[in-house]
Amino acid sequence: VVEVGPRATLDLSRGQLQNLPSISDIFIYSSSFVIETLPDDFLLGSTGLQTLALQGLGLISFPLSANSTFPNLRVLILSSNRLSNLPVRAFASSPALTRLQLESNSFVSFDGSAFEGLSRLQFLSMSQQTLVNGSLPETLFRDLTSLETLSIGQMQLATLPPGLFA
Repeated sequence: VVEVGPRATLDLSRGQLQNLPSISDIFIYSSSFVIETLPDDFLLGSTGLQTLALQGLGLISFPLSANSTFPNLRVLILSSNRLSNLPVRAFASSPALTRLQLESNSFVSFDGSAFEGLSRLQFLSMSQQTLVNGSLPETLFRDLTSLETLSIGQMQLATLPPGLFA
């Protein structure tokens, strides 16, 4: 377990969190320092990772690189950052995700395929967003066949597409 709290100093520019195949949990959270972006090689080779919490850091770009694979990642917490969009198939490198927390970010919209491939996801929190068009894409939850809990409170949704939960 690696835990970095609000008073710690963390330099991610030198690949300090790379090639750690036996590390299972990483928690980096703050209310006093800001990490807007992470290096492309962040966590490269950390295939044993099961929990990754990057909370309250001020991230503005999606932290999982297309070059990295996290086959054992079960819990991803990206809450209280400044993320405004997710890449297409954003979580393709993490098919084992069962819990995803995206609340309190700055998402203005979601791509319809953002959660594609997350058939094991059981818990999804997307609350506290300000969506530009006040709606979610009809295909957004299509692959979430194991979803048990969905939190979409305080999203300022005007409408829900008819097939959103089909």
